[in-house]
This record gives sequence, C-alpha cells and structure tokens, in this order.
Amino acid sequence: MPTEKTLSIIIPSYNMETYLPQCLDSLLGPDVPVELLDIIVVNDGSRDRTSEIAHSYADRYPDSIRVIDKANGNYGSCINAALPTARGRYVKILDADDSFAPESFPAYVRFLTTATADLVLNDYATVDPEGKTHQTFRFKISPERSTSIHELAQTLLPGKDMGMHGRAYLRTIFSGFNYHQTEGISYTDIEWEAIPIVRVNSISYFNKTVYRYLVGRNGQTVNPTVFARNVLQMIKVEKKIIDFLYNNKSNYDAVLYQYLFNVQRRICKTIYASILDNANPGFIKALIDFDKWIQNISADEPHADFSNMTLAYLPKLEFKFIAYWRNNKWNCNAPKFRLRRTSLIIKKSFHI
Repeated sequence: MPTEKTLSIIIPSYNMETYLPQCLDSLLGPDVPVELLDIIVVNDGSRDRTSEIAHSYADRYPDSIRVIDKANGNYGSCINAALPTARGRYVKILDADDSFAPESFPAYVRFLTTATADLVLNDYATVDPEGKTHQTFRFKISPERSTSIHELAQTLLPGKDMGMHGRAYLRTIFSGFNYHQTEGISYTDIEWEAIPIVRVNSISYFNKTVYRYLVGRNGQTVNPTVFARNVLQMIKVEKKIIDFLYNNKSNYDAVLYQYLFNVQRRICKTIYASILDNANPGFIKALIDFDKWIQNISADEPHADFSNMTLAYLPKLEFKFIAYWRNNKWNCNAPKFRLRRTSLIIKKSFHI
C-alpha cells in the first residue's frame, strides 16, 4: 500500500524556470522524509521550461511529486486545480520563487505527522535574492500545547498579518466548504489567509522558520510599480474577502474577526494610496465605485469605516486622506495629494 501522505505542498508556477529547481531542492534534502510528501507543481501555462523542469523532478520522485499542466488562469486557478487532488493530511502553499528552510523542514514534516490541529503555524522569514534574511515573523503562542483560535487572535498585532507563508491547514476543513479562489488575477493568496480560517478551531505551532519568502525580485506582484499597474485586481480580491467576512461574521471568533478586518483595512489603505497617487482616470472611477460599496458596508459594519485612515506624506504631517478625498468630491488633485509616499506604504504593507 502507498505510504500515507502527511503534507501536500501546492506550488503555483508560471515562467519559473529560474527559481523552480531551488524551490524543489529545498523539499528534497537528505534528512527530509520525502515519502510523506505530496508535492503538486501546477504549471500555469508557462512559456519557458517550467513544465519540463517540473516533470524531470516528478520522474525522479514519482511517489512524491506530481505535475498539473493547465492553461494560464493565474494564481487562484492553480490552487483550485490542485486542492481537490491533495492527498496529505495537511495542505500548504509554496510559491515557486520561494523555498523551505533545509535546517528545519525535516523536523517540521515530522511534527505534522503527530499534529491534529485544524491549523499548524510556523515561523517564516523574508529573504533577498542573495539569500540574506531581512525579517523573521514569529507567533506569540506556546509551541508546547494546542491553542484555540480565540487565544491566537488575542496575540495578533493589528498591523501584522499571519501571511499564507506561516500556515498549513488540515485538509479535512475543506470538506463541504466549497472553497474556490478567484481566478484570472493575482493576489488571491490573501483569500487563503482570510477565508478558510473560519473553519479553524484548534491550532498548533512549530516555532522554527520553515518558509523563506523571496522579496525584491523584478516583476514581483507586490513591487510598488507592479502593484500600481494591477491594483484593480486587488480591489476585486478585497471585495470578495470583505463581503465574506461581513456575511459570515457570526461564524468567526469575535477577536479574530476584528483582527482580519484590520488586515483588510491596511491592504485597502494601499489600494486607495496607490490609485490616488497615480491618478489614472479609469482607476479613479473604479476606486469611487469601490468606495461607495465600502461606505454602504460601513453603515452596518464599523470595521469597514475607512474615514479615519491617516496617511503620513512627510514626518509629523498626517491627515485623514480618505475622508479628505471624499470631502473634495473624489478629487485626487486636491492640494494635500501633491506629496507622494505611496511606495513606502505598499512596501510596509507587504513586508518588502
């Protein structure tokens, strides 16, 4: 009989020939119990050697690596293609330009073999293209015992998010849930952070750095220039998440709900700042429509009230920029918008 799989690792991959070998090698070290892994590389219609590289690894590890070749549909479509086929007790996403830490990954897999919690958290770090660690993100809960979602939520800081890098979900929480990520756009990893967690009650914590998140790569979706170009995609993602939170409030722990809304507020702040900074007429119209929708939500949900959001364009110069924009009849050329620091806001929001 085939070995029961402990961890399914979904790797969305589009034109990742430069990074995919390092990504996969980080999962296949000599101390890793590879037989416990279900690695699913989803080739999202790549036009380079991504598929060839993925299949070469699958040929070497046929019991642990599978490849799904599909037409391009962007990030969410990769998760949607792989998740129903996952065989591991736990499911984790690994971007193809990222990697797992070889010094801790073997112990992490073994930790998961005895875990029973709905969600297993791990530390993660941001690294630059030279491999230098910039920041390490840790959780303030005990690794010695299982924790409730309420206990976790009480430890989370308003300005910090857990990130998709620090979590593995128990696969059975998706049973009957009909979880489906938005397709055709980027940034849907945020959906993975905010939506499945509604099914989580118990949490375990592996308190070592497992995930190494690459920052500073050219063309990365969180790069301020790329973000400004794709910001309408982020509006679509945020509308879906905020709508889900709003309509499922009773199913969330109250403290977690407030925390998740605070994360969305921070992300929405980057949306407003980016569009107002670049003043693209088409984007402004989309932002006005989004803003009207948000104001309707905020009539019943105070967490969606963005009117008190402040922006610091210069040290000691802060103002409630969304309220200011609304009061100036959605005019992005009003006097206080002449000093720009949007790229700093985006970098801070996405830990880059």
